[in-house]
Amino acid sequence: MPLSRLTISCLTISILACTNSVTGPTGKTAPLGIWGANASPGVSASMLVVGATGATFQLDCARGSIGQPLVLDASGHFDLPGNIVNTSNLSGPSHAARYMGSLTGNTMTLIVGEIDCESCPQDSPEGEATELFGPFNLQLGVKPAFHVCG
Repeated sequence: MPLSRLTISCLTISILACTNSVTGPTGKTAPLGIWGANASPGVSASMLVVGATGATFQLDCARGSIGQPLVLDASGHFDLPGNIVNTSNLSGPSHAARYMGSLTGNTMTLIVGEIDCESCPQDSPEGEATELFGPFNLQLGVKPAFHVCG
């Protein structure tokens, strides 16, 4: 569900303040597996499948990926580059994205920011998030049911 520009600015500032910890990465990674949430009023079903070398992301009408391990900082936060594509338009382009969130036990909070930057490399997007998706409250081991996008 797209958010307003004011909400995007506030969420981005809040998350980046948390993820830019002075302690830096701990080497600890998010547990491998399916992290998911079923649809609820106003929120799409969402899933992040975490692997040893990266992750794939899915919504009802979007999918994306992160091409590196989900390394957490000392507070359990992450902010990683990736990509996202709108699957309702099968010929639509992939866009740079930032995957921002935190992990507490078996719960992951995730926000995906689409970056408006045509010249940014996919593995290192810079620029302002023009559209945020989430926050999604994902649970380890939950495989959500997705709706056909159309």
